[in-house]
Amino acid sequence: MQGWRMAGLVAAALAFCLAMASGTDCVHIDENRYTEVSRVMAEPGGDWLVPRLNDHVYSDKPPGFFWAAAVAQRIGVKLPLASFLPSVLGSTIALLATFGIGRRFYGEAGGLAATVVLATSSMFYILTGRANLDAFLTGFTTLAVYFYVRGDEESQKIGGSRAWIFFALGCLSAGFGVLVKGPIALAIPGVAVLLARVLEGRTRTLASPSWALALAVAFAPAALWLLAAGLHAGTGYLDIIVLHHAVGHPLGHVDHVQPWSMYAHVYPTRFLPWTLFLPAAFAALPWPLRRPLARGDALPLAWLVGSYLLLSFFPAKRQLYLLPLFPGGALLVGRLFADLRRRPASAQNPLRLRGWLTEPLLVGAGVVGALGSLLVVAGAIAAFVGADPTYLLPEVESKRWGVEFWKVALMTQGRLLALAGALGVAGFLGSLATLCGATIERRGLGLALVMIAYTLFRTRALGPALEPSLETRTFVERVGELVGDAPLADYGGIDFAANWVLRRDVVPMFVDSGSASRFLLEHADRGAYLMVLRSRLKERGMPAGAKIVLEWPRPLDDDLLLLGPASPSS
Repeated sequence: MQGWRMAGLVAAALAFCLAMASGTDCVHIDENRYTEVSRVMAEPGGDWLVPRLNDHVYSDKPPGFFWAAAVAQRIGVKLPLASFLPSVLGSTIALLATFGIGRRFYGEAGGLAATVVLATSSMFYILTGRANLDAFLTGFTTLAVYFYVRGDEESQKIGGSRAWIFFALGCLSAGFGVLVKGPIALAIPGVAVLLARVLEGRTRTLASPSWALALAVAFAPAALWLLAAGLHAGTGYLDIIVLHHAVGHPLGHVDHVQPWSMYAHVYPTRFLPWTLFLPAAFAALPWPLRRPLARGDALPLAWLVGSYLLLSFFPAKRQLYLLPLFPGGALLVGRLFADLRRRPASAQNPLRLRGWLTEPLLVGAGVVGALGSLLVVAGAIAAFVGADPTYLLPEVESKRWGVEFWKVALMTQGRLLALAGALGVAGFLGSLATLCGATIERRGLGLALVMIAYTLFRTRALGPALEPSLETRTFVERVGELVGDAPLADYGGIDFAANWVLRRDVVPMFVDSGSASRFLLEHADRGAYLMVLRSRLKERGMPAGAKIVLEWPRPLDDDLLLLGPASPSS
């Protein structure tokens, strides 16, 4: 690929990931927690070896993510954007590494197809726009596999003097991933590489002593940090971070224990819409799968299937744990589109998928995309002229969720409506290309346009156009203006947002009305306050001696409340 085209791809990938993270608020408990940990670390005198939260050592995660977010703050990036940047960086690296792998296996078209598939798979773009560890981790695991592919490619050449450099870079990439989320960063690329070698008929190479050296290099970054952290915080911290979390958590000794079959329904729904093409991608492999398989067939298959089985084996499961597997699935679908582009279906062609499987999928995707795009445009027009768009929207769980979106859109003086309408038109044009394109390339580009428009519409890429008063951060800022330096606690649902927004190192959290009442009583002389979601207040009850002093309605989410002392003197 020419230099200017590669630069364009890098810029496009970075712009896409930044768009996903352009929202101005943290919306999940993990996001607020990780943002606060990074803020404390970035403060003057902050501890860069051992993360801290609410004035306690935070031993749940290694410091890799917090280092990146804290560095961003030190160079002038404001919160919460600084805490989104590690996810942006990780997702951008994952997209570019997936392209690099796909281009070497299937050509430039296959690499681009795999990149678009990964970018527009539902869980990938959602986590790209969140302050979470998994998008950052996926960047390191995908980069590790990319460097392995480069090293393996070099080793096949005469001499192959540069192969060890790429292998070392791959090991270090996985090693830095360990600093983000523990040994899983090494396990996923390791399983992919080892199983791929078996499928390629290179089982004997697994007996090489160089694998032990690779393991040592991969663990070196984490080992150096653990040594320094142990000297700094003591062996008790090492016991917790290594035995309790790195080892005990995957085995289900902490939380998130789920049945082994959980991922069987989670992965298909989170990889949508491209899950629909996975059967065709598997069918396009050279069946029966007799060794040796080509590298372009073996590695993506090993990456997806091997890592899926590995994660299913461990009792601890969460949906977002699957994200590092997505590049493997994206490469398989990219391979399918590359094969369809190169080899049209015929009686002599073993890839006879266009007629019995791929064609119905493209037609179905085009029809659904067209209908959905028209619905978006119709809703935007209806809301813009002041009509009630309720009748346009399907009922989900006895509530027409889309109506709330248009209510919020009306608050933006048409900006969000114009953006939604434009994306609806783009999605409709892409759907027409998917249905009527003369070549597989045009149909694939049409489908990619549909998914990019849908992605931008669904995520926080439109967040800057939303009314800022809808954000938790704006509520907390208003609370800060009202209460000043008075004691403040979280009665449920604020999730460390008050820590980083108000820059308070300690914000107590209470889960029952009794403890919340005692907090108010202890600080009766100064007047104390509680922040809470309306649903949590209904669930836990009004604490004794408290009343609502501020209500913060949010059409798209639960209302936020500030509780203060009920006594007139306060």
